[in-house]
Amino acid sequence: MDRHRSEPSSAEGERAAPFTGPLVLRRVAATFEIVSRGARVTPAPAQKQKTEYLETHQSRKWPLTRKEVKEELAAGETVGSFESATEADRRVSQTSPRLGTGVLVKGEEATTTAGRGAGSHRPLMLTKFRMIPTVDLARSSRREVAAILSQCCTDVGFLYLTGHSVPRSLLDDVLAQSKRLFDLPPHRKAALSDPVLNRGFTRLGEETLDPANQTRGDTKEGYYIGDEVSGEGADAAKLRGPNVWPDPADLPEFRSVMERYKEEAGRICRELVRCFALAVSDDEFTFDRHFDPASSFLRLLHYSAEPSDVDAGVYGCGAHSDYGMITLLLTDDNPGLQVLKGEEWVDVHPREGAFVVNIGDMFERWTNGKFVSGRHRVVIPREGTRERYSAPFFFDPDFDAIVEVLESCCDDERPARFPPISSGQYLLDKYRATHADFDEHTEGRREVGG
Repeated sequence: MDRHRSEPSSAEGERAAPFTGPLVLRRVAATFEIVSRGARVTPAPAQKQKTEYLETHQSRKWPLTRKEVKEELAAGETVGSFESATEADRRVSQTSPRLGTGVLVKGEEATTTAGRGAGSHRPLMLTKFRMIPTVDLARSSRREVAAILSQCCTDVGFLYLTGHSVPRSLLDDVLAQSKRLFDLPPHRKAALSDPVLNRGFTRLGEETLDPANQTRGDTKEGYYIGDEVSGEGADAAKLRGPNVWPDPADLPEFRSVMERYKEEAGRICRELVRCFALAVSDDEFTFDRHFDPASSFLRLLHYSAEPSDVDAGVYGCGAHSDYGMITLLLTDDNPGLQVLKGEEWVDVHPREGAFVVNIGDMFERWTNGKFVSGRHRVVIPREGTRERYSAPFFFDPDFDAIVEVLESCCDDERPARFPPISSGQYLLDKYRATHADFDEHTEGRREVGG
């Protein structure tokens, strides 16, 4: 593994000391790459801002604590000062292809013309949280991924995932099959619903994820696909049972595409669970017993072209945090997803071939709040509005798994904030609070489940 990089000269012509040891700040540096490509950062015409970068040296054992990373930042050396994002991006691209860059945007102001008319500029502070970090599974070991996760998940709880080896053709097929499903006539879609098992079709506006701020339901319709369970293993009280599949005469490839994708998504999430375990302990198998078997749901979503109106309480998807362990999001190229950082909503732009990953409430509970289950929402923009398709894959512990604060995440000074709860009961409570007709079918679950 190449852990070295070429040494750019500073503005004064001085050369930095050669970089040795693991790169601590891959996730922060990768964020600049996202901004420079996605938001088209450019120097303001009135005055050129200089952006400083830091490179750190460390040889301590992975993963580093938040305190240790701060110490490394404080000891970092300035290795470059650039008057344009183009030059900065060129320097960034010269760094290690495996670990990404070893630089950090220090906080100088730049400007962006994204979404504005020609010649207009608005300030953009290149702070850590404005950009979502990237993890490349193909070029990183589990401990390297864990080190990145331990930083980004204490901040915003979201990341981009690349190097996942899922064929692009399969990702395209999932979205294409989803569109064909939602293009069916309304009465045909309505027939594909099993509210007892929470499977199949959910109508437009059926879900209200932020009742305190929404005046009506989400402007989306959905389709749930769970784990296929039949025979003695079925238990409606635990939402275990068969899926609802469209008629093969209408969608002959739908089931095979979705089952193949669920298998691939589950493989990725199992790998991430091992990485998350190393982010909070020395044992990568910490969570394995809780996911034997795992519980997973693939949910196809179709957002209408109706623009959101935040002031009027109309959202594509109301603000919420996800309920489970890990969410793996596939989305088309339409914008709308936003994540809350502090009191500010930050756009999470679509990236071709990349998943958006976020952690859910159960992992926040396991880590005693150390890792953040990030609140997010979908706001359909007014400009260039189109229908939006996405496919979140929810990877959760077994229904009967007890989610209890890990010993490594609490002590006398940080007592456990959350009482133990079963994974399934937590999910049922959340479904009951957000789905309009969930309680109507409680008796049916008891009868079918025995």
